[in-house]
Amino acid sequence: MGKKSKKKVTKQAAKQAANQTTGPVRAPPQATESTRPSASRASTCSNTRTRRAGMTNPFKPTTQAELEAIRSPPVTSSSELDPEKAPEDATCWICLEGPSDGNEEALRRNCACRGKNGWSHLSCLSKFCSQRSEDIWTGKRSEEGMTHLSMGRPWESCSNCKQWFSGKWRVDIAAEFKRSTEGMVNGLRVFRHVTAVAWMTKSLLSMQGSFELLIEDEFSKLFSLIEDAKAVYVHTVSNAVVDYLQASLGQLLVEAHSNYAMFISSKLTLAYQCFRGSDSEYDRMKSLYHKCRKHSKLASTVHDTLFSTMLTMDSFMNRQLEVTKVQLNAQEAGLENQFAAFFAEGKPGDDSEKKKQESREKELELLRQKYEHHRDMKIGGANVFSHGSEYLQRLIGISRHCQLDNTENTDHYLALDLALKMLRESRQVLGSIHPLHKSAKFNFGMLVTKYRRGQICGDPMKRMSPITRYEGDIDMYVLKMEDEGLIDKFGAEIAKDPEDVTLHNGALVKCVGLNKAEHLNEKRGWIAGYDDKKERHLVKFEDKSLKQALVKPANIRVLFFDDEEPDWYEKEMARAATTATEALDADEDETYEDELP
Repeated sequence: MGKKSKKKVTKQAAKQAANQTTGPVRAPPQATESTRPSASRASTCSNTRTRRAGMTNPFKPTTQAELEAIRSPPVTSSSELDPEKAPEDATCWICLEGPSDGNEEALRRNCACRGKNGWSHLSCLSKFCSQRSEDIWTGKRSEEGMTHLSMGRPWESCSNCKQWFSGKWRVDIAAEFKRSTEGMVNGLRVFRHVTAVAWMTKSLLSMQGSFELLIEDEFSKLFSLIEDAKAVYVHTVSNAVVDYLQASLGQLLVEAHSNYAMFISSKLTLAYQCFRGSDSEYDRMKSLYHKCRKHSKLASTVHDTLFSTMLTMDSFMNRQLEVTKVQLNAQEAGLENQFAAFFAEGKPGDDSEKKKQESREKELELLRQKYEHHRDMKIGGANVFSHGSEYLQRLIGISRHCQLDNTENTDHYLALDLALKMLRESRQVLGSIHPLHKSAKFNFGMLVTKYRRGQICGDPMKRMSPITRYEGDIDMYVLKMEDEGLIDKFGAEIAKDPEDVTLHNGALVKCVGLNKAEHLNEKRGWIAGYDDKKERHLVKFEDKSLKQALVKPANIRVLFFDDEEPDWYEKEMARAATTATEALDADEDETYEDELP
């Protein structure tokens, strides 16, 4: 009986080994928590299982030769562009030293840490991330959802708050990540360097206005490096580990093409907004458009091929590929939407308003799906807010460079609910100075204040002025005069009765004091037009069961919200204008080529 049982187990083990070496692509063998006796023995367990399966094992510690091959100097650390400066008594959470200890290296952070947490020296963090990354690659360290190929995670997000790094801090850390893998350009371990360069491109994209030329250079290096790495894996004896590395390299290629298409799309958007009608400008935009479409289609092609070879992977990875497909479709729909608008307003074209609206609705639906997929999968808090912000901006008609499209068909209160959710949750999760919270503030401010404007009745020039507040005790709007003629006539501000103010289309309002239509009192809606003959506003309501109605200005009050801050919209618009100007200056200095990098 004992011999039969032993023989049966041996056959099962041989069958499993055969499946791992010749079967479909699967994650590389890795010790589970039940078989991992301790962290110190984890690498030994993983390597032993790999050898038993007859597979090449690239998950070994970095060699001395690879360390000596690093030629780039360490990144010079400066907190000049960081949103906050370290207090005098702050210390590095790694070395526990600060200015008071004679350490003059800048203490920096740009994540979701608050108080005295999260401050570190770039040199200390680089050493920490290098060791942590090495432990993940070799299998000494493992967490839920983590494989050998998760070795880039320490460089991407803070070990304390678990949120992505941001701003120039993120770029400097990514540069150190790239530098630490310079020696890994040969053999199966080239994947580590590809991952580092890919993260460098993503980090630069987050600060695009400042690094236009560098982004082009890094993408060129990334595409070349991926091609070289593909050749390495193609000429290696196929097994489960190699196949898994090759498939993961394919995922990086999809991201690279998609991100580069996004980069070119932003340049196309900026060129469109600065379009003055010349043929040379038109030809340049057309070249950018085709370049963007080419990379977008390449991303889709690689993705579809990759998805067909990875169907036997775990369900989480399949879900990630599904989300990536939604993202690629949304990118394609957004480009089509953008190009249709360009032809309609720039050069004659055959795109109708109906087609433009259909493409916008398709883009919005895909962006909504992408946001909800990431939210349901809980792929990082910052990532969810990033996709939510993108969906919200397109929902309310904000372009990449903070201009507004036609928002006639926008569901204003769907946008308002999402804007408030993003604003409050980003403040709680990421903190008040995080870039994504600032983006949420801008989106909310744009939605509630952009159209909260009014025209003083009797003004022959019909000049609109911002309504800065509502004085409920005296039932008056306070309008801030922006036109010099109005300032000379009324001063910087003026209080006006609501019945003497004609509101801007898109303003968020509620109905009050209605007698014949009492059911509409306190119902929220937005201004959709004005009837000059009847001197009434056309109001569409948040409640879809209510029909639109013509309402006198005296029976309408604009809405204000507790989450608003004084003058934040003006400050954010000024900051956005500065960013757009910097991007335009960089765009004018750059030369364009039609060739793929």
